Amino acid sequence: MFSRELLEEAKKLGYPIVFDREGLEKADGKILGLFAEIVLADHKTGGLGVGINYGHMIRADLIRKAEMRVGEIAKEVKETGDVKGMIEEYTGIRITDEEAKEIASVINSTNKYALSNKIAEILSRYYGVGFVSHKHTGEPVPLLAYGPGAECLVGFPHHVDTAKIISDLMLFGKVEIPGIYRIPRVKDDLNGDYRTDWKDAMLALNVYLGTDYFLADMNGNEIVDLGNVIVLLSS
Repeated sequence: MFSRELLEEAKKLGYPIVFDREGLEKADGKILGLFAEIVLADHKTGGLGVGINYGHMIRADLIRKAEMRVGEIAKEVKETGDVKGMIEEYTGIRITDEEAKEIASVINSTNKYALSNKIAEILSRYYGVGFVSHKHTGEPVPLLAYGPGAECLVGFPHHVDTAKIISDLMLFGKVEIPGIYRIPRVKDDLNGDYRTDWKDAMLALNVYLGTDYFLADMNGNEIVDLGNVIVLLSS
């Protein structure tokens, strides 16, 4: 369970709190009758590395003193023009005059991220962390689930598969890809059992979604989408 202190710190830094396990358990732990919690990011950003030098740890003591996200600090710096003062007020770090000049040089940049990126670069030197990019990066992201159906979200699924698993549970109440009896020849009979039912809808979702497989394309738009899944399920 997440501690009250952690939740309060996250709120103070401006991060949205999207779940509260204790509250969910009091409400019978149900959201749409499926999961009490799903925590998932669409990507990581920056390519974080830690460590100042050989054998030196990150400066966790300085990180804990931060009272505001870099984006918010950048807004304060832009509004006041007080680079050193704002950074010290919200992080406790006294940057050098040269570092302040670096930051000031991008205050009027047309790149809306330039100021926050520059502040992050300089603060990282004090924190003992480093980033290889200011953009999205390809490391795996955590996938945490708690409550009914959570046992289906294990291992290292692809994002697309995660969405399919959640859809399977919402639409069918289980994750079980049906077998194909024979080569299908009739539109809407995807498993070749001469009838249209939830099995065909599940095959459309898990096997043919995003393809142009004509037997699953119920509306003729040359792509199998969730609309086709719903049509098959409703048949």
